[in-house]
Amino acid sequence: MGNEYDVVIIGGGTAGLTAGMYAARANKKTLIIEKAIIGGQITYTHQIDNFPAAQGLSGVEYSMKLQEQAESFGAKIELDEILDMDYKEGDIVLKGTSKEYHAKALILATGLKHRRMGVEREESLIGSGISFCAVCDGAFFKDAEVAVYGGGNTALEDAIFLSDTCKKVTIIHRRDQFRGEEHLEAVLRSKPNVEFAMNKTVSKIHGEYAISGLTLHDKVTGQDSELNISGLFVAIGQIPDSKPFDEMIETDRSGFFDNGENCKTSKPGIFVAGDCRTKDVRQLTTAAADGSVAAVAACSYVDSIR
Repeated sequence: MGNEYDVVIIGGGTAGLTAGMYAARANKKTLIIEKAIIGGQITYTHQIDNFPAAQGLSGVEYSMKLQEQAESFGAKIELDEILDMDYKEGDIVLKGTSKEYHAKALILATGLKHRRMGVEREESLIGSGISFCAVCDGAFFKDAEVAVYGGGNTALEDAIFLSDTCKKVTIIHRRDQFRGEEHLEAVLRSKPNVEFAMNKTVSKIHGEYAISGLTLHDKVTGQDSELNISGLFVAIGQIPDSKPFDEMIETDRSGFFDNGENCKTSKPGIFVAGDCRTKDVRQLTTAAADGSVAAVAACSYVDSIR
């Protein structure tokens, strides 16, 4: 069958592409399946500074290089979403949107997805004023008034980036202190066009076809206030993108695949790599390391069942 592979990798981020490179170099018929963007979350990064020999590259440039490298060794990449899986040792059936794939070994490198606010009409306005990537979409809001929702490093960095091109940036945080680094907050405090809405949450989004404003709820006073904006950048964290595999592979309370540094699961032939697994450090370097470990283990497994 044309859709039979030695190693199938779900996820086309750093972990998945690295795994594909290692598996293909080991002369295994290798397929990488990605449902959204090749490169994953790193494509939203304006500049990489903490990956060996990649300093100064944008996330998109880095991802393109890694994709080219994996494909140069023979890894095939396909855009599809896996909706279900039937597990049988040595023949794992993956059910996509329009076809099925058979794998002797499976590597789950499904990564993370952006956490939502949980406010009515949020989903319908994504791309119409609501964004999760200031670097990607900030240019569309030049000289406009925008808001950033969040209190960690990503939110602070997004607000700094936007303050250079937007007329006004309001950073909204549900606590009275930021979780991000102090030096980032200091930079923001020095910006004349940045305002702070602390102890507040977004309770309502205004605008029919594009966002026009927000209703903010003050957690201390209980009062509501209105904020007129044309763009909202949501930076409140990420969650593991583990479905539909979390019903078969063990996860922790937060939904991360619960396996160790060897990237093996309790199911023979299934391995986990990258940000989707339980770990202390989630960086490009650790994702690449996971990808190589998982691929070597997967190739050894394939050799053992032949």
